[in-house]
Amino acid sequence: NLVLARGTARQGELAVRMAMGASRGRLIWEQCVESLLLAIAGAAASYVMFQVVSAMMTVDFTIGPMRSLTIAIRPALNGPAVAVAGVATLLAVLVFGLEPAIQLARTVDIRSALAAGATGIRPRVGRQNMVIRWQVAIAAGFFIIATMFIRGTLNLAAHDSGVDLDRIAVATLNFDSGVWNEDRIRRAVDRVIDEGRGERAIEAVSASTGLPFGVPPMLQLAIAAPDDLEALKRPPVLAVAATPAFFRGLGIAMVRGRAFNDGDSLSGAPVVILSEMAARRTFGAVDVIGRSMAIRGGDQQSLAEIVGVARDTDVRFIHADRQPLIYVPFTQRPANAVTIVARSTAGGARAVPALREAIRRADPDLSIDMIGTGRAVLTGPFELLRTAGTGTLYLGAFTLLLSMVGLFGVQSHVVSYRTREIGVRMSVGASARQIKLMVIKDGYRPVIEGLILGLWGGLAGRVIARGYLDVDVNVIDPWMLLITPVPLILAAFLACYLPASRAASVDPTVALRCE
Repeated sequence: NLVLARGTARQGELAVRMAMGASRGRLIWEQCVESLLLAIAGAAASYVMFQVVSAMMTVDFTIGPMRSLTIAIRPALNGPAVAVAGVATLLAVLVFGLEPAIQLARTVDIRSALAAGATGIRPRVGRQNMVIRWQVAIAAGFFIIATMFIRGTLNLAAHDSGVDLDRIAVATLNFDSGVWNEDRIRRAVDRVIDEGRGERAIEAVSASTGLPFGVPPMLQLAIAAPDDLEALKRPPVLAVAATPAFFRGLGIAMVRGRAFNDGDSLSGAPVVILSEMAARRTFGAVDVIGRSMAIRGGDQQSLAEIVGVARDTDVRFIHADRQPLIYVPFTQRPANAVTIVARSTAGGARAVPALREAIRRADPDLSIDMIGTGRAVLTGPFELLRTAGTGTLYLGAFTLLLSMVGLFGVQSHVVSYRTREIGVRMSVGASARQIKLMVIKDGYRPVIEGLILGLWGGLAGRVIARGYLDVDVNVIDPWMLLITPVPLILAAFLACYLPASRAASVDPTVALRCE
């Protein structure tokens, strides 16, 4: 649109050159060369911008339940995409850059073109407004779709999983090798915990047979009230065998009772901690602390005392529906796959190297399947979604910024070429306030029309996106309707008001002489 405005404004210059003997072909060729140079400069700038965006979006995610799985996001140039973008840019620049020269080449009466040179832009304001309308519509529609990912990212960040993800480091150890028996596993885990306690960056370290989500619990136990042993035939619930510092390390609050302690050993009485949902489903609304419950796992069945009720957490994966979960002492039910959790007030990133060093010092033969911060290990797939949402936000905001810049440039250009018309209106009695209102009203019309088109297009895009993506976001979001139009309306106001103020402050006799 800027190229079209610039080329249209040069029609007077082109008409003078034709009158002095320049051929139509030469003028068209020169316009073509200028457009090509502009396209090349734009391509160079876009490549620099790609490198910046690529650096911002380059990231590695380590996810997976029990194996180390690294997902690398490496934005790279794609041949077909570059070809489509290059051809589209070249066609746009050539078409809009050559249009004024081709239009002049078709003019038979050069004297008419020379006479119209000062006001040649006016007959094409309608065409430029049409381009503005669709430019605003596309930018607003794309940004409205991008706000869907913004809202989804905010929802992810606000979700309370029941676990303090930001202050923990998680490592999974594999004891599947035949050299590891139950006693050696216990000793190795004890050494890891002792070494972890000695690290200055770690304030709490624990071991377990899994985690409520992200790292699947390795135990499934049937539970029942002592007076309802038939319930043991029902499907088992997930269980985690954990050491005493487990709840403190993960930040899982105890609602009632106590967490495990050193007295809950292999030789001690069986004890169990229930999640709130497990307690309600098994015993109802009564206080369960001190009660006994039947637990069966495999061929073993025993009665265990309920010593605590822990706050509910997400189970199996983050954002999952809450499910019953029970906790038993690690010393009473060890497993071949062990998860180590280290908590640090300085954040999970500080705890990762300290936990790795503690494991190495405890036993160099220990095999680490996976290690990373709590968010990287436990919420890997959702981190990918958040990265996609952030990238879409950047692109949507950049598109909106381009639209604002283009809108300001074109509207300023159009208004500046109305200086002569404004001088005529002022000479016949129009006030400066009337001139400003007229210019702002004319400038706002295509913007408002474009916003309406963009709103409907954006809503349609959100409906389609919800059908393909697991994003729990309403299609109509008042926050989206508020934030999207404001930048464009502000840009349109500045684009119309500032040139109108300059034109309205000019002496009418001077404005009438403006070319």
